Amino acid sequence: MKLAPTVLVLAAFGVLLWVSSSNPANGGMGAGHGAQEAATEIVKPLASPADLPAPARDPNRLIVTVRDPAGHGQPQIQVVLQNASGKAVAKKATDAAGRAVFDAVAAGSLTVVASDPDWLYTSRGSVKVDAKKDATTDVDLRVERGGGGLRGWVVDGAGKPVAERRVLLGAGGTDFSVQTDAKGRFLVNGLVAGDWTVTPDGFPDQKRTVRLADGATEELKLVLARTASVDVELSGSHLHPAHFHGGEVALVRPAGNTQVAPLSRKMTLHEEGGRGHHQVARADFGGVQPGVYEVEILDAKGESLLQPGKPWSAPIPLTLVEGDVRTLPLKTGASARGGGVEVPTGWVVFMFLAIAAMVFVTPVLFPAPLVAKRPLGLQR
Repeated sequence: MKLAPTVLVLAAFGVLLWVSSSNPANGGMGAGHGAQEAATEIVKPLASPADLPAPARDPNRLIVTVRDPAGHGQPQIQVVLQNASGKAVAKKATDAAGRAVFDAVAAGSLTVVASDPDWLYTSRGSVKVDAKKDATTDVDLRVERGGGGLRGWVVDGAGKPVAERRVLLGAGGTDFSVQTDAKGRFLVNGLVAGDWTVTPDGFPDQKRTVRLADGATEELKLVLARTASVDVELSGSHLHPAHFHGGEVALVRPAGNTQVAPLSRKMTLHEEGGRGHHQVARADFGGVQPGVYEVEILDAKGESLLQPGKPWSAPIPLTLVEGDVRTLPLKTGASARGGGVEVPTGWVVFMFLAIAAMVFVTPVLFPAPLVAKRPLGLQR
């Protein structure tokens, strides 16, 4: 009797083992209980290039094949045909084999441009072709992903980040946009080397041009604020007119930052006061970001033309605030040009009075010595 519980447990275990081995693997529920198998979705794979038949070689047909550097056809690349004036006449996306077929193409000169709308690849250039009449024209294009990058920050006039601001980027005929994150930042990779324009949406005067090197990432800061303007005015007095021979330029650069290329404007000569008594050269700078700058004016030889207050002190500090409109009057320093030194009128008067005083006072302070003269009759 003591073994009865053990026997009952072993018997129950045996029954469960027999039931599990006899029923199908459907959770122990028969078909009559309404059990269903998990649905399996059958997805038809994309056709491989080998499965796609070659396009028929019909008359007036243009077949463009876009490949990567390894020679593989690239799908979903946008191909645009442009006529001789640069106008787009047709546009198509490549298939799985990297081919785009254009029918009824008029004979003549065309430009074929390939670009990726998803920006996974970038084209290094366009190809010019001559479409054949009553024949098939084949075009082969290569696209590759660039190794350059662009990192930027967008802030307002107070220096606070601007979130979700669209930033437009362009190079050649390709344009696309990115959006800043919550901290006003954006980062774009896969850009080919060259000059890229960067413009915050709604601020066309803030357009910047950045030169990207292959494999390098450039950084820039965009300030969404009302820009300032400054009119740099350089003048010479009627005593020593400024001699402008062409090639004089005004430079405005961020103070203490030699890495940023300065803004440069050519000086334009004007005459004021009649008969050339007062010559003035001007250079207008518009769309300048608020900040602290340095102004310098150079001649064609690269020598400074400024003499502000203290001789030979250049460049001139300049602080611009948002929406500022300034005129910066400057005087020429003639030593660099060999045309004489600008002398203020007060100094001219002082020097004239000093010379006059010396003329009248000198005989009094230093009289001529008396010489005894003998009568003519007594001379031997």
